Amino acid sequence: MVKYTITISGRVQGVGFRFTTLLIAEKLKIVGNVHNEYNGDVTIQTVCTEEQLQSLMDELKSLDARWIRIDHITVAETPDLPNFRDFRIR
Repeated sequence: MVKYTITISGRVQGVGFRFTTLLIAEKLKIVGNVHNEYNGDVTIQTVCTEEQLQSLMDELKSLDARWIRIDHITVAETPDLPNFRDFRIR
């Protein structure tokens, strides 16, 4: 398992993006959290396998929702993240 911080920019606040991310994470059995940033981005902190990360990215990129628009995704390994027990919206 690897610890990742994923930053997503675009129209991702106030459009159900965090809840959608929660549903995808639960389906993929990923633990961590998702939260809004003050600058309008959304951050996902997660502990998962590379395969789970790729599945998460694929599902987020393929969202077919008029109200959600992803402009940019940044993924960074973040070894100092805590261990999570489940996936939550913060």
